[in-house]
Amino acid sequence: MKKIIKISFVVAVLALVSLGCEKEGDQIVVSSNPASPVLATTGGTYVFTEAEENSDWVTFEWSAADFGFLAATNYTVQFDAAGNNFAEPKIVGARRTWNSRLPSGK
Repeated sequence: MKKIIKISFVVAVLALVSLGCEKEGDQIVVSSNPASPVLATTGGTYVFTEAEENSDWVTFEWSAADFGFLAATNYTVQFDAAGNNFAEPKIVGARRTWNSRLPSGK
């Protein structure tokens, strides 16, 4: 009788273990060659002046990042003083879109 109970217990445990190991959907894999966003704004050095304080300053546009799957990407535009090598950058735009218009007064 004890032998039948032990065998039944082992069979029940094996059945539960085999049923609990099901694949739960597709796995997301990053592309082997992901594409980084490319900034398409002309120029490279910008100078803020008080005369342009209330006008639109510049519009940054970039291509979308491509990781090989649809990802919720957040793009950030940073500025820093010349020669500071982004040691203390200021974030002036964070978007999920592919462009950012920055008024000069910001």
